[in-house]
Amino acid sequence: MKKLFVLAVIAGLIYQFKPEWIPFTQPEGAYHADGSPRTLLFTFSDCKQPCAKVKNELERRGAAFEEVVVDANAENRQLWDSFSPYNSFPLLIVGKERAYGDMSIEVATTLALNYGDGLLTSEERGLTSSHFNPDGSPRVVMYSADWCPYCKKLRGAFRDDGMAFQEIDVEKARNKEQLIRTLGISGYPVTYVGYRRVVGDDIKAIKKALASY
Repeated sequence: MKKLFVLAVIAGLIYQFKPEWIPFTQPEGAYHADGSPRTLLFTFSDCKQPCAKVKNELERRGAAFEEVVVDANAENRQLWDSFSPYNSFPLLIVGKERAYGDMSIEVATTLALNYGDGLLTSEERGLTSSHFNPDGSPRVVMYSADWCPYCKKLRGAFRDDGMAFQEIDVEKARNKEQLIRTLGISGYPVTYVGYRRVVGDDIKAIKKALASY
């Protein structure tokens, strides 16, 4: 009985202070009392440029957000710990979505998954509109290059699975530079499922992205 009590106490402490250690106990997300998504940007004083970049990106887009400066603030650190299994900054939480690092495209994706295209740039809206069917359902769009072996592997996986997809050869596209810049394509393949972005040839991750809509 004593051992069970000790284990219960330990489990309670872990649940309170380190919920990410327990499977399926990650916070569902950040929301206001009315159920609308809440945008939280976790920063740290030593983070400097990466944190400033994301903050500037949110402000540039006109996104309403709350900056949570962790540092020595115990309450803010506990909140950050509850969301992040990684010891890194910045961390952007929008509803149930999260983005690590300072890539502009990750900020755009995280916002779009909650707010639609309202906070996207005109270029982003123009390009991502093709990621949806007329009824609003997401398409699977693979950005690739014909010489890329990982693209060939993913293309085959799509066909073996019978998954409908559209392929865009970035290297042959007239707007190649725009695609690379706007969609953050630094390697191939990059697959979009609606607004959700999957880097690499993991078809399981793409299926998961599709199921999330």
